[in-house]
Amino acid sequence: MAAVEQMPLTTKASLGRRFAARFIDALVMLVPVVVVTNAIGRGFNIGTTNTGTDQFVATALGVLLTYGYFVVLEARQGHTIGKRLLGMTVRGPEGLPTLEQSARRNVFMFLAILPGPIGGVVALATYASIAVSVARDPQGRGRHDQFAGTTVSMT
Repeated sequence: MAAVEQMPLTTKASLGRRFAARFIDALVMLVPVVVVTNAIGRGFNIGTTNTGTDQFVATALGVLLTYGYFVVLEARQGHTIGKRLLGMTVRGPEGLPTLEQSARRNVFMFLAILPGPIGGVVALATYASIAVSVARDPQGRGRHDQFAGTTVSMT
C-alpha cells in the first residue's frame, strides 16, 4: 500500500471563497489576455467558437498567459492576487509550492484549448469535478490539489 501524503492541519478555504478568488483573478487577467489575443484571433474563445486556426492560437496563448500567472504567483508568493485579497494561501508539504507543484496544480487549465464543443464540455466537467472534490474533502483539497500535493488554506 502506498503511503498517503498528509498535509498540515490548517483552516481550509471554502469553495465559495476559492470561487470568488478565481473570479477576481479572471478579472485581473482579462485585460492583458484580451489585448494580446485580440490582435491574433479577435480574442480568445473556449469551446464551440474556438474552431479556426487564429482562434485556436489566440485561445492557446490566452490560456498559457493565465496559466503562467497562476503558476508563478503561487510558487513565488503562495497566492494569486485573488487569493491574497481573500486571505488564502497555497501550500505544499514543505511550505510554498514548488514550480512543479504549482504547474501540476493548474495543468487542468489547458483543457480549455480543446476546439469545438468538446473543449467547453470537457473544461466544464473538469471544473465541476474539482469543485465537488473541494467541497467533499475534509481538508478542502480538490483533485488538482491532490494531484499536485498542495492545499489551499486561510492565512
